Amino acid sequence: MEFKRIVPEQILSVYPEHENGRLVLPNGVTTTWKKKQLHNEDGPAVVYPGYGFEYYRKGKLHRDDGLAAAQLDSRSEYYWWGKLHRIDGPAIEDKDRNIQVWAQNGQKHRYKAPAVIHEPLGYIGYWEMGARHRIDGPARIWTLENKIEWWLKGNLLTEEELNKVNDCFQPGNISWPLLFGHPTLRPIAEFVKAGGTLSEPVSFASFK
Repeated sequence: MEFKRIVPEQILSVYPEHENGRLVLPNGVTTTWKKKQLHNEDGPAVVYPGYGFEYYRKGKLHRDDGLAAAQLDSRSEYYWWGKLHRIDGPAIEDKDRNIQVWAQNGQKHRYKAPAVIHEPLGYIGYWEMGARHRIDGPARIWTLENKIEWWLKGNLLTEEELNKVNDCFQPGNISWPLLFGHPTLRPIAEFVKAGGTLSEPVSFASFK
């Protein structure tokens, strides 16, 4: 069977009279419904034969016990009432492909570490509370293209701002106090004042 995740609205359009209970689709996928919403309190509401499952409560991807709400081949996804959410690890994790997305309450978030790791695309991204952000290096890195972007609290740094940042990290440079009055770069000044330095270049090997 070629795998394709179901779309509840599409199923309801094909089976408008189905409201409750088990519904097996022509491709063998088993679904469980309550009041026209995917819902199962005793197990997964969607089962893909030989591939995986999805837990739903009241129409939302959700699982109470902290385990993956969706397990699809080597990909695990953690949801809390429809929002990607996990405290102690990535909310999306594909171990075979080294793909990770860290999120809490539906927002990409990981403190001082990459929130998005996608080795097949050669991409590493830093996010905090839903905003692209990193103090000690670029927040977006494309390793295959050798391309980077610096972001602070959701703001992409201009070339002029990036030059000021690079100057601040030069040994012996004392221009960082001038950044305290800058609306975007103040976090860099605070970081340098506290003794912060540029981090080492990242590699995918450290995230496996």
